[in-house]
Amino acid sequence: MGHPLIIVTGDWNAKIGSDNTHWESVMGRYGHGDGNERGDRLLEFAALHNLYIRNTRFQQKANRKRTWASPDGVHKNMIDLVLIQKRWKSSVTNCRTFQSADISSDHSLVLCNIKLRLKKRCIKPQQHHRSDVSQLKSQKVREVYQTRLVNRLQDIDAQCNLEEHATKVEEAIKDALQATVTTTRGAKKRGFQNKPST
Repeated sequence: MGHPLIIVTGDWNAKIGSDNTHWESVMGRYGHGDGNERGDRLLEFAALHNLYIRNTRFQQKANRKRTWASPDGVHKNMIDLVLIQKRWKSSVTNCRTFQSADISSDHSLVLCNIKLRLKKRCIKPQQHHRSDVSQLKSQKVREVYQTRLVNRLQDIDAQCNLEEHATKVEEAIKDALQATVTTTRGAKKRGFQNKPST
């Protein structure tokens, strides 16, 4: 089973600041402003759950870091944060805000670019059985098969429609063959789930 990709985002109302001293394992050097108590709790949460605050990894202009502004424009903070599992943190190749995006909110749009390298999952070879039709070369075996086939064909209801009749004939042929000859076991070729490109 593969490793799930977990990303936690939201308006945390938590300011983690720009100083990552003692918190290098959960945040980068490019935070914004000063921290607060909520920010400390968020850092502890990230450390506890092996998460990394990816907004802080990329060096951006101040207006590309800030995610919220007060109505009067005086207070501007970075409180909408993106947390990702550490094993996947390199998958986020950029993270920034777009102040110009019209989203009818005092928060700015936060955009992350994520690039994943996924491994192809190999399909296990499947065993399948085939009727050994070469045994029908024997006259004795062939006579047994013919007798069984005739008996099964006689059981088909003559009143059924054409489609049902064709299906029942096909089933009769298979049943008579399987009851007469032995089967051989083989394996399908190993393949991959994704379809080949055309």
